Amino acid sequence: MNGAVGFLLLLSAAAAEAGADEDPRSGAWERSVSLQVAGDLAGAEAIMTGAWGSTPDNYWAALRLAYLALLQGRAEEASARYQALRERPEAEDDPDVVRGHASAVAAIGWQLANQGSVLAAREYFRRALAIDPSNASAAEGLGRAALVPLASPQFWTGYFEQSLGMNRYRGWALYGSLPVRLGDLFVLRATGRYLSAYRASGRSPWAFGNQNTAPWTLDEQYLSLARERVLAGGEIVGLRSGTTGRAAILGGAGRLRVGAAWGGILEAAYLRASGVATSAQARPLLFYWPWPQLGLQAGARLTKDDRGNSASANAGLSLLLRPVALHLRGHVGVERWAFDFNGPSIASFDNETTYGGSVLLLWSASRSLRLALLGEGERLRTEGALGYFWCISAGLQYLFGVQ
Repeated sequence: MNGAVGFLLLLSAAAAEAGADEDPRSGAWERSVSLQVAGDLAGAEAIMTGAWGSTPDNYWAALRLAYLALLQGRAEEASARYQALRERPEAEDDPDVVRGHASAVAAIGWQLANQGSVLAAREYFRRALAIDPSNASAAEGLGRAALVPLASPQFWTGYFEQSLGMNRYRGWALYGSLPVRLGDLFVLRATGRYLSAYRASGRSPWAFGNQNTAPWTLDEQYLSLARERVLAGGEIVGLRSGTTGRAAILGGAGRLRVGAAWGGILEAAYLRASGVATSAQARPLLFYWPWPQLGLQAGARLTKDDRGNSASANAGLSLLLRPVALHLRGHVGVERWAFDFNGPSIASFDNETTYGGSVLLLWSASRSLRLALLGEGERLRTEGALGYFWCISAGLQYLFGVQ
């Protein structure tokens, strides 16, 4: 009996010794990596914490847990883990912990930008670049989460000509706009546009002294409120447009954008002139930036009003070649009282426009000053008479509070 008991004790001791040799961490790293490759990030993290704990003493296990937290979108936790790891001696010659820390900080910036907190987002993007100047995500974030200046007044003046049937006019156009930032991303904008037209004469188009009165003037006023984020934005506008001898146009418009490098825009407007006409417009657009320097846009304007329904095809192209930017816009098809958020303006002057477009050249002369040239033209039609409108203008914009 004593011999049997001794044998069992010896066997138990051998089993215990064998169990002690089986490290529960053995193979855990490889199993965690396999689950990560398979897309099971939570499972990969559970294996690591089961083997090393949630705050490992092992540097490499702690580094992997920081990485898995970042992959799962827990940017703040990942940043804290990377920050703690950088204080360890093992981190002195490890570029991975530096790159990971910068990526986590940049990820926090993107989260803030998508929530609309652009000021805070830009601060995190700057911190990420301070950690790792080569971090592409932070550099892109600074470019996309552009800080709206406190105020950016602009003023334009230009010369235009218009003909319709036997009538021909020329005159001067004035345009002014004052966008003011309210808080982080709300922008309140007040805008005015004024045109004064005189009958054309045989004299030089620059000599208006031979005209006693202006046959007509056009004045427009707008008030808008915009909210922009990296992945979405929108604007609402109230407007008035008055032309000599005609009922004033009153109305409102709205714009919604979804997407950053690619996405869609939906614009809509409702305009009414008492006793004359009402107009409802919808303008769906798709945009795509295949490269940061090139933007493409295509869509249509659908018009429904008392004078009939119509549709036109719209397209645009933007080239950003710092410090110069070129924007081309055009349409083919009938439009009436066409409202443009970029202006904004109603370019058709109560007449139908059958095709037309614009070319805008912007030059950033300094961080706060922009100069611009704009050329625009439209083919006009009304009651069988044909004509044209063209305008060339120059403007400047000053940006206050740019960081």
